Amino acid sequence: MKADMVQKHKCTSLDFFNQLTKGNSKMVLEMINVYLDETPKLINKIKQGIAEADWESVGRTAHAMTPSFSMMGMSKDFVVMAKQIQEHAEKRE
Repeated sequence: MKADMVQKHKCTSLDFFNQLTKGNSKMVLEMINVYLDETPKLINKIKQGIAEADWESVGRTAHAMTPSFSMMGMSKDFVVMAKQIQEHAEKRE
């Protein structure tokens, strides 16, 4: 594939972390590492909750994930998805 055909898509923005830490790159890296460590665990907890029909756990976990998407500067689509998961969990779907 030619380089000029590849579209660049920015998935995150570190603006929030840079502002919060006043540009302290070591702290930003620590926060990113926490996100990368915790998010897979939360996703697995949602999967397990769905498999076990533990809707309260699914909703609680999806709710817990929501702020991290905003802090990581991710698309609002992720927040919308997490809220949809919460709504389905509340309806026990």
